[in-house]
Amino acid sequence: GFVRCKGLGAKVGFWINGLKVDGGMELLDVRDVETIEVYRGIAEIPGAFLDDECAAIVVWTKYN
Repeated sequence: GFVRCKGLGAKVGFWINGLKVDGGMELLDVRDVETIEVYRGIAEIPGAFLDDECAAIVVWTKYN
């Protein structure tokens, strides 16, 4: 889980092929997913995906 994401306004960022998106996995056909990266805290999130969230999920598809 995302134990570091607690409190009012804590949220997880979601990225597809390097672009931040609202929503989540429902935007994808799982057959298109090549890699999923999970960053469970601010200290783990690479700068390219660091926004105002406490964690990030980054999905790369076969078509990136």
